[in-house]
Amino acid sequence: MPQRFYWVFTSELWAVPAAVVAGILLALLVRRYRQLTVEWMRASTLALVNRYGVARQQRDWSNLPEPDSVTVPATHPYAGDLDIVREGLAAQLLDTTGTTMGANA
Repeated sequence: MPQRFYWVFTSELWAVPAAVVAGILLALLVRRYRQLTVEWMRASTLALVNRYGVARQQRDWSNLPEPDSVTVPATHPYAGDLDIVREGLAAQLLDTTGTTMGANA
């Protein structure tokens, strides 16, 4: 007879339902932990977005992320008129993209 099922043939049969209950409780705890982690990350992201939004409204440039470096060619028709890529101007005020791909679009 294989030794791996020895607990089935002993008087300690209470251990089987206890192990099943413990496994179910563990699975439920892991599931809840994952849900709370997702909720926490979402709340953290929204808090950061809101902080940036308030900083933009108050023109608090020190609390905004640095804008991506953008070079405007000298041949551009508005290169001399609009200074839109310096800190505190339109690029930093309006650019709310989160990825380099979005910023370059």
